[in-house]
Amino acid sequence: MKRLAFLAERLPNGYPYRTHLLLASVGVAILIGVIQQGLGEPSMHDLAIAYARTGANVDGIISTWRQTDNRLVWAWLEVLVDIFLFIPAYTATVMVWCWFCAHETLYVRNPAHPRLGRLMNVAGRLLAITIWFTVLADLLENTTMLQWLLGHDGFLSPGAMRLIWWLKIGPIATAFWYVALHPIAIAFSVWDTVRRWLFGRRGFYTTTLTRLVRHMIRRRQQRLRVVDAVSDRCERFPPSQATLRDRLTGLWKGFLNVQIIVYLLAASALVFQLGQFDEIFYLLLTQKQGIGTVLFSTGLSLAWWSLTVYICSKVMLYIQPSYYGALNPAHPEAAARQIVRFRNELQVLRLMPLILAGLPFVIAIVTVLANYYQLHFPWTFEPISPDGFGPAVRFYSVLLTLVLIAVGLLWLLRRFDRRLQYTDIVLFGSESPVRDYAMLVDLAPRSILFGQGTVVGLLMVFLPSAGLALAQGIGLYAVVLFWLCGFAFLITILYQLNQLPRYPVLVVAGLLVLIFSRCNDNTSIQESPLPAPPREALETYYRRWLDHRPPTGKGDTLPLPVVVVATAGGGIRATNWTTECLVSLRDSIPNFDRYVFGISGVSGGGVGAATYIASLKGFIEPDSAFRIRLRSVVTQDLISPAVASALFRGGVNNFSPVPIPDLDRNRWIEDAWQNALFSQPLDTAVQQTLRQSFLRLWTPGSTGLPCLFLNTTIAETGQKGILANVSLGQTSDSLNAFFDVADLFSSFGHDVPYKTATFLCARFPFVTSGGKATGPLPNIESGAPITYHMLDGGYVENTGIVTAVQVIRTLQRVTPGGRWRGRPVQYYLLFLRNGSVSEQAANVSLFKFANEPLKGFLQSWERAGVGLDQLVRSTLNGEAGQLDFQYTSLGLESGNHNYPLGWYISPTAADTMGIQARSAVSNALKDNTSVLSRLRQRTKR
Repeated sequence: MKRLAFLAERLPNGYPYRTHLLLASVGVAILIGVIQQGLGEPSMHDLAIAYARTGANVDGIISTWRQTDNRLVWAWLEVLVDIFLFIPAYTATVMVWCWFCAHETLYVRNPAHPRLGRLMNVAGRLLAITIWFTVLADLLENTTMLQWLLGHDGFLSPGAMRLIWWLKIGPIATAFWYVALHPIAIAFSVWDTVRRWLFGRRGFYTTTLTRLVRHMIRRRQQRLRVVDAVSDRCERFPPSQATLRDRLTGLWKGFLNVQIIVYLLAASALVFQLGQFDEIFYLLLTQKQGIGTVLFSTGLSLAWWSLTVYICSKVMLYIQPSYYGALNPAHPEAAARQIVRFRNELQVLRLMPLILAGLPFVIAIVTVLANYYQLHFPWTFEPISPDGFGPAVRFYSVLLTLVLIAVGLLWLLRRFDRRLQYTDIVLFGSESPVRDYAMLVDLAPRSILFGQGTVVGLLMVFLPSAGLALAQGIGLYAVVLFWLCGFAFLITILYQLNQLPRYPVLVVAGLLVLIFSRCNDNTSIQESPLPAPPREALETYYRRWLDHRPPTGKGDTLPLPVVVVATAGGGIRATNWTTECLVSLRDSIPNFDRYVFGISGVSGGGVGAATYIASLKGFIEPDSAFRIRLRSVVTQDLISPAVASALFRGGVNNFSPVPIPDLDRNRWIEDAWQNALFSQPLDTAVQQTLRQSFLRLWTPGSTGLPCLFLNTTIAETGQKGILANVSLGQTSDSLNAFFDVADLFSSFGHDVPYKTATFLCARFPFVTSGGKATGPLPNIESGAPITYHMLDGGYVENTGIVTAVQVIRTLQRVTPGGRWRGRPVQYYLLFLRNGSVSEQAANVSLFKFANEPLKGFLQSWERAGVGLDQLVRSTLNGEAGQLDFQYTSLGLESGNHNYPLGWYISPTAADTMGIQARSAVSNALKDNTSVLSRLRQRTKR
């Protein structure tokens, strides 16, 4: 410690090299990021994390790198740059900055808060020392990675690696968080360096800090004189009792001061009425794990949101324009007369933070009540949770927990609220953004530290890839509430800086987002590190598929069944309905998978189809566990990481002038789905294939796995795009059944990871964004390559039926007259519809101008499959001529449960859906004249 102090004292003019070290560390971090991009997924550090968490087979993955060009070189480069460049850079940077913030910041130099200053000083000095734990742990981790690259097992077990990881991350994350609590110090340090580089001027930071401290001292002395004058005047002229008008006027003026926070509270109340939140509440009442993790994280985030509302309201009361006239603290007698005049209103005004702090709990309790009685009163809510308690008991437990948290928190705030003086509110007096910020640090230092710590902590948690697991652990409620905490404080500070007309901060921020949006598109789809294998033409593949299904004997002249499945979109509801129906058909119809030629999927239906096919290929469990394993994948929480990535990672990228690929908000939902799939017992080779490639899942020369046709929409042209393991041919030819359809693998010319292809068909607006690619599109600019974005396939057609009919049309050209090598062929189109004509009408009574178009789009988008189902059934079923197939559908009836459209479905709801799927298949098979019954007769061989 003494050596560090000596070193700090030897650095003149406030540690002049701190900015240079910071820039060097950022530059090396960017270099490592570029190296990791060249290496692809997973990087060496990703392997170390996977090994620590799950004991992953690192040797198997690295051995595959030796079979490819340059991947091993990139891996060596990543480790060596980390050891010899990044570790020395961040060690020096963190030590110097921690020591600097411990001595040269507003919190430490302000004499009005000596205890807080000492705390910040001691914290900075201790963190400067603990960084050596990070260095030691980082060296041990890199030594282990070097052993892996040399072909050895490494000397650290997974448990030891986990400990090393925490020792590495803990100190440096805390140090980074501590330094980030001083934005003025960081910004002015950078500006000081720029001035020294450009103009040779020195001492800007030291001079500015001294001026700000003197300004805080002077203003505090003025306020104390005004407070003394107010006390003296109240003794000489006792104020009158507050009237009802005084209280109402004070509440109204208080609302005007904090109206931004009120609008955020109203927005949160509307968001929590969405169907996806109902499903999480349903989980809370019907599943054992809901009471523990979900309730704890929701209660914690709700309490944090309440504290943030209190703090932001308090800051807003300071920085908003005063409605009591211009008060000059330099003239205490005049200011005291005005304050005493409005004293009764100000007494009510100062209660606004406390009043608003209780509203988050009121909103939560009303939401819980509405959700429960919406489920309970129609007498459709009957499940008993696995722990033996009925929904009513768990409901009252949740309600009581929320009430207890609210009462405890408000009691604490009430005691703390006494420190808020109404004289400080009316005497704040805005001067400039920097001076106003210094005044806030003087008046409410703990509140500012709490808000800044919340914003920095949330970014540190949710920007790295480790935030995915946290988002899934805490749930959707907590993710949204924590984001509201960070956003509310950030908008409060930006509002404080936005002093028109001299400082239009909000206008500039909006313009920067608009300008940067032209150049920060980070949605490029992930490329497979492996070269794309050649794809067979659809007709060629089909001929081989037919040959691999010969008749069982000379007398076998029964038609060969060729089944094409179409599955509609609808988020996680469609995903679960697709898998449940396919498993039910697989269990009820012999050799069903063998005679399914392909599956056409849109949005959630496409995700379900991809999940089913990957499970067929990779699951090593017996058939009896197939449904359980598949349902375990589908019921994983995908909505929380998707929303967290969109709010935090997508929000940060919007303010970046360059694209940051690692902040692509689409990747977390893909990774969450892949993690859920890999958590099941999968064949190791198949798992590695799925991680790297979509096309390689289909073994060359084999036809045992159904083809997959994933439907997307091209945003720039409105065309339908298809990701398929077979080539669709020249789709610019009007004679092709897929005329004007973009064969995407032919367009962008490379393979993609299986997870990427799976979710390119499910890029629903707002939560996810389009996937960017470059290549030619049919009938567009004479085939010249263009950059385009792939969106949810439901924009063009949400059922998948059109693509399925196009597939059948192409197949029937291979079998003219419905025969192949003298054998009859019978085509079947099976539609899995997850919409229903029996669903209740949506409520659009609030905000009709915005709600009606949105509800109209969503309801028509969900219901479109019903009409098309009837159209195909009545006009195409059994039609003679070129298009000849038998058609049937399995429709989801949502009567007893409002299944969600988002990306989470509770296990209880999934089980209910599975019962309905088995019942639908069983009822159809009981009818000897049904299409499914005839199909079963064809496959019994």
